[in-house]
Amino acid sequence: MTTGSEREDAGATAALGPGPLADLTPRQRRHLLSRLRRVTPTSGGGSRDSALAVAVMLCALALVPWTVYLAFALPNAYRATDWGSTWVGFDVLLCVMLLATAWLTRRRRPMLVPVAFSTGILLFVDAWFDVMLAAPGDFRGSLLSAVVVEVPLGAFLSMSAVRTLQRYVALA
Repeated sequence: MTTGSEREDAGATAALGPGPLADLTPRQRRHLLSRLRRVTPTSGGGSRDSALAVAVMLCALALVPWTVYLAFALPNAYRATDWGSTWVGFDVLLCVMLLATAWLTRRRRPMLVPVAFSTGILLFVDAWFDVMLAAPGDFRGSLLSAVVVEVPLGAFLSMSAVRTLQRYVALA
């Protein structure tokens, strides 16, 4: 026979479902936090996680000489095909991500964290390419858009995602 305390502890480790972590009792939160602290980045994956870390590190190291090569090998100007499709496609992706962020925020879904963070990064990328690839007559408008809209909104979304994740962890 289980005691009420044991049932309470078991409830803390069960799937949390759609309810907020705030519904947990203080005892359940402490128990869940102690269990989460025991989880290490390699638990569950073992050597597979280590192999992934090594593979990603090797990719990053390989990118250094490749970037140096590109700095010298790429032409200063290049005529691109499907320029319009490229930008329209990126802006459609950005619009979908912004809408997904708004929907997830309104619904208070946990997927908000990675989606909002990714949307913020896409806004930084958009600002970078808008400014770097602007025609001479469009440079001021692109820079103004980057400084007034894209970078601040990107920073807000990325930092909000990090703060939301910190709140989730603190509640645990």
